[in-house]
Amino acid sequence: MRFLSSFLVLGLLTAATVQMPAHAAPDWGNKEVIRQGIGIVDIQALLRDSKAGKSIQKQMEGLEKTFRDDVAKQEKDLRAADEQLGRQRTVLSQEAFEAKRIELQKQIAEAQGKVQEKKRILDTAFGKAVEQVQTKAVQIIAKVAEAKKLLLVMPRTQVILAENSMDLTAGVLTKLDAELDYVKVVLESPKK
Repeated sequence: MRFLSSFLVLGLLTAATVQMPAHAAPDWGNKEVIRQGIGIVDIQALLRDSKAGKSIQKQMEGLEKTFRDDVAKQEKDLRAADEQLGRQRTVLSQEAFEAKRIELQKQIAEAQGKVQEKKRILDTAFGKAVEQVQTKAVQIIAKVAEAKKLLLVMPRTQVILAENSMDLTAGVLTKLDAELDYVKVVLESPKK
């Protein structure tokens, strides 16, 4: 992933310099030119601090609580069925006990499958909601970069050290909140 990011940044830098006419090539030795040509955005801060990001977090907390409660109920029911089967061991014939044990194992396997499916549905819904915020953020970042005539905008995670003046996060966050204040987390129907 780090290699891919480095490769993309190198490609963007190369594309940016290749597209410039020879007479307009910036003086990369001049610190002011570099500062004016590069911006930095903290994508994680946008997802965490934006109104849309917070709306996703709040919805996910509720959905995850419901999910945990459902799983706990299923576990309790299956534990009770297992205990009841254990008590019936002495009164049932070996064949009847074995049939009930196999049935209980099927129920356990089915419950585990449903839990995995619900978890997949939650993860997918979260991913799609976050993708909406990221897409809008990238659109805003592109507009800001164009307005500021930036050649390159990098994610904060790829930058070790930079001047604060290069950080576009606060401005992008303000615009993001104005343009997208809520994202609905949509759960798909379980597969049958």
